[in-house]
Amino acid sequence: MVWIPFGVHIEAQVFDSHHRAVDVSLKFPHSEVIGLDIVPPVLRDGNLPSNCRFEIDDCNLSFTHWVNTFDFVHARSVDTAIHDFPTFLYNMAQIMRPGAVLIVGSGLPHFFDENRQPHPDVEEGEEGFSWLQKAFTATLTHYLSTIPTPNRPDCGINSMKWGHWAEDNPNFEEVATWEIYLPIGNWKPGSLPPS
Repeated sequence: MVWIPFGVHIEAQVFDSHHRAVDVSLKFPHSEVIGLDIVPPVLRDGNLPSNCRFEIDDCNLSFTHWVNTFDFVHARSVDTAIHDFPTFLYNMAQIMRPGAVLIVGSGLPHFFDENRQPHPDVEEGEEGFSWLQKAFTATLTHYLSTIPTPNRPDCGINSMKWGHWAEDNPNFEEVATWEIYLPIGNWKPGSLPPS
């Protein structure tokens, strides 16, 4: 999770994990950056900027020690670790100051073509076969088949529901979601990625 300030000259509380926390603390030296993860961080060069620190914690627990602390919170790729998504968002709302921003990012392990249509999963020897596609398909199949629980009724596709849960939470205003398609490899010659 990352808290990112809105400008270099604003003192802010920033919350992130591992390398992102270090990068944010270097980019915004007037902010205090707190990195959180379930395991201790492995730092690239062992040096930690003076405005950055790490805490070991479980994002499924409440953060009562941080109520009304952060100006910006960023949680990326945490959906596979969350036990109760609505409660997680409620806890995030509690640690945010008035006017703070929450950004949640999740990815779906699947390949799409330039028209944003899913690539078919083909077998070795067939046209279009790729071991990377095969690995992504296996990951997606497992991800979508994760055993649901009462608070995770559709847990395999929960990363696509962050916006709905935030809209249902009275602590959030101006909820917006975006789908971003990232190219892996080159685009076809003469073509541009869809806007």
